[in-house]
Amino acid sequence: MAYRDRGDFMNMNKLLVVVVVWIGSIAAHQQKELFLKGVAYYDQGNIKEALSLYQSIAEKSPAVFYNIGMCDRALGNYPQALSAFRNAEQNADPLLMKKLNTVIQDVKKKLNQPLDSSYYRLFLFFASYISIFFVQILFLGCLFWLMILWWLRLGSRLHKVFIFIALMSAGFFCGFDYWLSRSNYAIVIHNDIPLYAGPDVEYHKLFSLPAGQEVKVVEQQQSWYKVYSNGMYGWLEEKNLERLI
Repeated sequence: MAYRDRGDFMNMNKLLVVVVVWIGSIAAHQQKELFLKGVAYYDQGNIKEALSLYQSIAEKSPAVFYNIGMCDRALGNYPQALSAFRNAEQNADPLLMKKLNTVIQDVKKKLNQPLDSSYYRLFLFFASYISIFFVQILFLGCLFWLMILWWLRLGSRLHKVFIFIALMSAGFFCGFDYWLSRSNYAIVIHNDIPLYAGPDVEYHKLFSLPAGQEVKVVEQQQSWYKVYSNGMYGWLEEKNLERLI
């Protein structure tokens, strides 16, 4: 093998970085073109073509998921629309979150599903404004400051109560956000789907789930998912569910 000095390797690394950036910019440009074509198709009333273009985008942003949901909603695919809107909630900006509040409640009404609680919607709306990293820093800062005040016996009682309230609020926000991120949910996309006692159709049928029912995924065995719904655990076939990201 021919000898190469350090300068040769540095030049090769620079070239590699340039190639990677160039390929990434091309991919981003192509995805943007697909998105804009989808918008044009939707405006023209070609809903199926727009949906196909949105679904072909590899890296789906909240805006892409929202548009997928709008296409499914226009086509009457309400369970799939709800799934797309739920995915759009992740990292949505305040303007998009406001739109999601309206369309999600509308889709759930059409599916005869319970509406989201006002507390849940309010949390998501405020979360779209606030960075979770900022809240974590606030939590640690309040905890540290409260410990300093307690250790040095400084500050008034009102001051300590204020910091304690801020600490608990930040802690609740972080805890709820962690719970949402760790929760693994799916949506039933067909109507009257039987929930089985085990991962096979030979098991006893517990009850049936309607289209649009949101269930918590607990376990997976091949093409079967163990889910929690209506206070009970059971198994559903993968083909009847659409997992949330």
